[in-house]
Amino acid sequence: MTPQIDPIWPWRLLCTGLSTAPASVTAAVIAAGLLALAFPILLVRYPVSSHRRRLFLGAGLVLAGLLAWIGFGHAWETPLEITTSGAGVWLARLAGVGLSLLFVLPMLLAGLTAATYLGAANSSPRRTAVILSLRAAAFLLAAVAILRPYLAIPREGAAGGDVLLIALDASKSMTIQDESSRPRWDAMLQALHDAGPAIERLRREQNVQIELVRFADKVEPFSLDNPGAPDGKRTDIGGMLKGLYEQYGGRRVRGVLVLSDGRNNGGQRTDPFAEARRWRRRAPIHTFAFGNPNTPNGQRDVAVTGVTATPPVVPIKGKLTVRATINAHGFENSAVRIHLFLDEKEVKAQDAILKLTEGNQVTLECAAPDKAGEVKVMVNVEPLPGELNKDNNQLGTFVTVVKGGLNVLLIDKERAWEPQMIYDALARDPRIQVKPLWLRGAAPNDPNAGRLFDFEKQKYDVIIIGDVTAAQMTAIQPDVLDQITKQVYRGAGFLMIGGYSSFGDGDWKGTSVGAILPVDLSVRGQVEGNRGGVKMVPTDEGLRLYSRILRIADGDEKAERAAWEALPGLEGVNRLALPAQKGNEVVLAESKDLLDPQTMRPYPLLVARDYGNGRVLAFAGDTTNRWIRNPDGKRKHGRFWRQMVLWLARQDEDQSQARVVPDVRAIAVGNDLGFSLGLRGKNGDEVKGGDYEVEVEAPGGERKKVTPTRDGTEDRGAFRPETAGQYTIHIHGSGKDVDGQDVSGEASARFLAFEEDVEMAEWAADEGFLRKLADEGRGEFRRGAKLTAFLEQLPPSPAAKTKPKVDADPDWNSASWSPFFVLFYLLFTGLLAGEWFLRRRWGMV
Repeated sequence: MTPQIDPIWPWRLLCTGLSTAPASVTAAVIAAGLLALAFPILLVRYPVSSHRRRLFLGAGLVLAGLLAWIGFGHAWETPLEITTSGAGVWLARLAGVGLSLLFVLPMLLAGLTAATYLGAANSSPRRTAVILSLRAAAFLLAAVAILRPYLAIPREGAAGGDVLLIALDASKSMTIQDESSRPRWDAMLQALHDAGPAIERLRREQNVQIELVRFADKVEPFSLDNPGAPDGKRTDIGGMLKGLYEQYGGRRVRGVLVLSDGRNNGGQRTDPFAEARRWRRRAPIHTFAFGNPNTPNGQRDVAVTGVTATPPVVPIKGKLTVRATINAHGFENSAVRIHLFLDEKEVKAQDAILKLTEGNQVTLECAAPDKAGEVKVMVNVEPLPGELNKDNNQLGTFVTVVKGGLNVLLIDKERAWEPQMIYDALARDPRIQVKPLWLRGAAPNDPNAGRLFDFEKQKYDVIIIGDVTAAQMTAIQPDVLDQITKQVYRGAGFLMIGGYSSFGDGDWKGTSVGAILPVDLSVRGQVEGNRGGVKMVPTDEGLRLYSRILRIADGDEKAERAAWEALPGLEGVNRLALPAQKGNEVVLAESKDLLDPQTMRPYPLLVARDYGNGRVLAFAGDTTNRWIRNPDGKRKHGRFWRQMVLWLARQDEDQSQARVVPDVRAIAVGNDLGFSLGLRGKNGDEVKGGDYEVEVEAPGGERKKVTPTRDGTEDRGAFRPETAGQYTIHIHGSGKDVDGQDVSGEASARFLAFEEDVEMAEWAADEGFLRKLADEGRGEFRRGAKLTAFLEQLPPSPAAKTKPKVDADPDWNSASWSPFFVLFYLLFTGLLAGEWFLRRRWGMV
C-alpha cells in the first residue's frame, strides 16, 4: 500500500516533468510560485509609487530568470516533444515554461485574494487570520481535487517481471554475405548464441522475461533452435514496432532490441520513426547493425517493371500493341525469350537483346481476342541461369475489348477546318475507325475511292455527308444513294451536316437520301445570325430524352445548359424546317434569341428521326470548330461529335449503368489502389449521390468490403492488396436520376498486384537509419558484435510507464457513489460558505 497521485490534465504533465527534473528546476518552479504569492501582498504593504516601481522591476527580473531556467534547464517530456525531432525538440521544451504557470498562476491568485483582505473595512488581525485560514483551507482542497491523491493497493497476482523484446530481421537482404564472407543472418544467429549466458543471467538475477521475434513484412515468434530462413520480401520495421507496442500494451517493457541491416522498405505501411517516438514513454529502442554499409550492389536479376497496352479500349480482332519495360541487372546485352499472354493463352513469343541495365523497352504486337470483355495481358521473360529472383519476371495489365470497331465513312469536300476537326475528334476514340473521302468537283482526291462505296465489303456503322452534292456522289457510283438508304434501313446511322451544298441548298430533294432526312428540303437558304453567330442550345425534349448526344458537362440540367451557353455561336447555319407532314422527327437543339420569320419560332439546328432500324440526324451547322478555343472547348467539341456517332450506331445502348474504373491496372503489393465509382440514369445522365456497395475479391476468392468515400462530387474507393495475384472489384450502385426514377446496376473491374523486389534493390547496410531509429527511441546504436557486452551492462530499468494493476482508495475515476466524495464536497462548500458568512457578519464585504 503506497500513497500516489493521479493529477488531472494538464497538471499531470507538470507533475510528470517535475518527477524527472533536476532539483534546481524544481526549486525554480517553487520559487516562482512563492514570488507570485508574495508579490500582491508586498504591493499592499508598500503603497508608495517609487517603491512599487522598484518592486515591479525586481520581481519581473527574478521571475524571468526563473522561467528561463525552467524552460532550458530540463528536457520536458510533453506531447509536442514526443512528436518532433531535431530543432523542434528545443522549441517543445519551452512548453515547460507554460507548464510551470499551472503552479505560478494559482499562487498569484492566492496572493491577490490575500491582498484584498489586508486593510479591508472592519478588519482586525484576528478576523483577517480567520478569513485567510478558511480561504487557504478551501485552496488546499482544490489542490487535492487537482492532484487526486490515493492509496495504491496492489491486486493479488498483479506483480511480474519486465519484458525485454529482441526482434531479428528475417528479410532476404540478410542473406547477403558481407559479414566476414558470411551471410548477415548467420552473423546475427552467432551473436545471439554468444549472448546466451548474458540473457540467462538477466532471467535469473533480474527476473527479466526475454521475448524473441523475427520480422520482415510481418512479425512471427522466433526460436534459436529452429530459426528458419531469411526469406521475407520486405523489411517493415515500422510495422514491427507498431505490432509489438500493441501486443505488449499491458506489460512493463525493459527495452526493444532491433537486430537488422537497416534496409527498411515498408513503403506506405507505417512510419518507423513515428513508432519509435511513441515507444519513448514505455521503453527505449536499441539498434544493432549487421552488414557492411559499403557493400556494392551485386544483383543478377531480370525484372519486368512495367507493362502498357495500347489502345486501352480495342475492337475485337483489332491491333493491340504491348510495351514492356525490363531491367537487366548483371545481364546487360543478354538475349532473352519474351512471351505474351492474353487471358492465360500465349499469343506471341519473340527474342530480344537487353542492352541496358535498366529501362529496356520491348514492343510486342498481336490481334485482340474475338470476344468482347476485359482481357488480362501478361508479359513473361524466361529466367536466365544465375538469376537471383525469378518472381519478378512477369507483369501484366488489362485492356477492354469492345464489340468490333465502329466504322465511320466521312464524306466532305476538300476544305479547311470543319471536316478535319470532325475527323480528329472521332479518331481520338479507339472504338472509332474513320475512313475519310474528300471530294473535289466531280471527282474524289483518291482514285480508289469507289471501293469505299462497295457496301457489300465495306460495312459502315455510321455514314456522314458534309458539304457535297448528290451529283458528286453519283458520279463515283450511280446507285450509291440507294445503297446508303438500304444501309440505314438495315441499321446504320446517317448524319448530314450543313454547308452550301447541303439539304435544300443542294440537289438532294427527290433523291433516296433526301427522303430519309427529317427536314423539309423545299426550304432553302442560310441563316447568318447576329454578331456572335448562331447560338445553339438544347431543347427541353432533347436534353431530357437525348442527353447521351447533348450531355457535355456531366451535371444536372442547369449545368448542361450553362455549358452550352459558354460555347461560341456557329458562323452561319442552313435554314431547316420540319416536314409539313410530321412523322417521328424530334428537334434536339435550336437557335437561341433568333426566330424564323416564317414560323416565329427558333430555327431547328439538330433534328433526329428513325428510319427502319437505323437512326438519322440532320445538323444545320458546319463551323463547330469555332468551339475549339481552349482545352475545355476542345473537350466539349470532341465529346459532342463522338456522342452523336455512338448514338447513331446504337453503341449508347451497350453502356452499363454502373461503372468502376481503377486508377491503374497493376500495383505493387502494400500500396493503395484508388478507383472511381459512377452510375448513369436511363437517359444517360450522371446520378449524383448514389449509394455503392463495394467488395474486392482476392486471389483466393475471399471478399473484403470497402467503404466508398465522396471526394467533392466524385465517389471513390481505395484498397490495399497484401498478396500478389489478380483482384476483382465488384460494385452495386443505386440511386435516383434527375427524373426521380430508381436506377441500379452492377459492374466489376480487375487489377493485378505484384511483388516489388525492393528488398534486394540495395545491398549496403543502412547504419544511418538504425542510428536515427535509436535516437528517436531514446536508445543506443551498436554494431551487432557488441550485443553480448550491451546485455551484460544493460542500463537500469526505467520507471515503468504502465501502471501496475492496483486498487485505488479513493478511486477518483469511479462514477459510483462514495461517502468520501460526499464529505469532500460538503467540506469544500462549507469552507467557502463559512468564509463568506463571516465576512458579511463582520462587515468586511
